[in-house]
Amino acid sequence: LDLQLQKQMVTAIQMEFPGHNLIFEEGDRQWFDNSSNYTWVIDPIDGTSNFASGKKEYGSSIGLMRDGEFIAALVSFPAYGETFEGYLERGLLCNGNPFEVARDVPDTKDVILCSRSFPRLGGAFSVRGYNPRFYYCATYSLMRVLKGKASMFLAVNTNLYDVGPMAFLLKLAGHGLFGRNGQPLAFEPRPVKIPFFLAVNSRFRPDEFLTIIGENLNGS
Repeated sequence: LDLQLQKQMVTAIQMEFPGHNLIFEEGDRQWFDNSSNYTWVIDPIDGTSNFASGKKEYGSSIGLMRDGEFIAALVSFPAYGETFEGYLERGLLCNGNPFEVARDVPDTKDVILCSRSFPRLGGAFSVRGYNPRFYYCATYSLMRVLKGKASMFLAVNTNLYDVGPMAFLLKLAGHGLFGRNGQPLAFEPRPVKIPFFLAVNSRFRPDEFLTIIGENLNGS
């Protein structure tokens, strides 16, 4: 299903925008470089193992970059009946309606980690009173940060198609995206690994998270 859905998405883009670049997850060839300023980033199903086992934590995402910046993205979570879309000039929508960041929800102690960071950081966050989580799906994890159900999500050695489109939606909502030293995160429109990706809900400061991570993730 991953390959079928991806093929449909790639074919549609190539028909409408034949000169654009594409980056996608599935198959041997994961990049069409046409030397364009525009790059489409596709993940047909993020959380494939969850989808295959009947779990709800999966999503489908697509984003459009101009040079090194996302300018549009759409991420759908079919099992939850929610589709988020964002545009640089129009803001963020959920199911076609303006999305407003919830300010009246209680602060959560949930922090979400990736498969590489959970074994090394789960205990370190637990002893500081946090609730470490792991969902096997970056887009779903970021959706929880977007909606205030988690304070942060960390991924190491991740891919642009895993986090890029959803990260753009978080940025539109005013949440923070950081690299390892706390600097604002920047993306490259190329199929290269992102060594460190930290998304933090706007109600929280990244300092304590970065300190815990730095003390326990050295060498990654």
